[in-house]
Amino acid sequence: MRQPSAWAARALLAALLLLRLALHFLLYRSGFIALTADEFGRTIAAATWLRSPEWYGSGAWLPLYNYLLGGALAIKWELLWLPRLIAILSGLLAILLIARLTTTLFSNRTMGLVSALLLAVNPVHLWLSSTGLTEGPVITLTLAALWAFVRYVSRRRLRALVLAAASLAVANGLRYETWVISLLFAAGVAYVWQRDRRSGWQLPLLALIPFLFPMIWLFGAFMESGSPFSFMGEITGYKRQWYGATADYGLYLRTFWRIDPYLLIFGLVALAKALGDNRRTLSVWWYGAIVTLPLFIYILLHGGQPEPTGNALRYLAQYAIVFYPALSYLLVRAVSRTGGAVRPADRPADPGGNNLHPTARRFSV
Repeated sequence: MRQPSAWAARALLAALLLLRLALHFLLYRSGFIALTADEFGRTIAAATWLRSPEWYGSGAWLPLYNYLLGGALAIKWELLWLPRLIAILSGLLAILLIARLTTTLFSNRTMGLVSALLLAVNPVHLWLSSTGLTEGPVITLTLAALWAFVRYVSRRRLRALVLAAASLAVANGLRYETWVISLLFAAGVAYVWQRDRRSGWQLPLLALIPFLFPMIWLFGAFMESGSPFSFMGEITGYKRQWYGATADYGLYLRTFWRIDPYLLIFGLVALAKALGDNRRTLSVWWYGAIVTLPLFIYILLHGGQPEPTGNALRYLAQYAIVFYPALSYLLVRAVSRTGGAVRPADRPADPGGNNLHPTARRFSV
């Protein structure tokens, strides 16, 4: 299958961004206000914090969104459209990042464009990118961290690792879900560091940066309650009180079906195909761990906890969307069987051992 040129890929990405903006316009025009009531609650909480700023050192919900949105409201006091504008821009950036992530993973611009298309038209991501919730920015930050780390593994550019660490550091102050991703990031950095001793102290330091906020939060919880994980009990108690305590593991399947039925049907098959075809590529295997392990840990910790439909969509969208690079790989490989093979050896030059069969060819979007 013939690859689009870098210029053509950028033009197509620009068209996808315009398509997403058109979808935002149609969504608002249809009367869409919010996915849940939480976006209004978070905006009011940020506005209240701005009126009386204080430092939150513990609690059930992480406070960084209050600080960031409160700071933005200090610049422009607009309670409806300012959170929406932030969400829209975050969603557009996510489309660009998933294209870069997929292209860097598989050295294939077509796969990157397919991945961007899937995200651009996904209705749940459109909703999350239209309201002042934390999940949309966290998806963007997660994609930024994944792309930056894969880029570092492929090309050993330290600034990419700095971007990955910084993205996770911010995300860890917004939602707990990225704490698990940060552990896998640290494990990946540790593996690269022990394989490449020339990195010195820089890699261990960067691996620790994402944990600055979690460590502060755990310490605050310990000082307040005697248990660093007391917030987990608070959240569990709240959910059981309002949503019930009967386990419903079918909720995860139903929610994935609502997010994207093709992901539910083909997601794991696509991931297995990508891993099998790239079994000697470190970055693809690390991506596979990021896609699967946090989701399994989420299900294990939540134990089938019932959730309102809107909440379930918000939470699981963070795990579903990262499957799109793998799904794009499967789709393009399937089409290439009739239109020409995609050469798996077309990978960026690899100074650090990401691929055992590197070439000098580089790709960009």
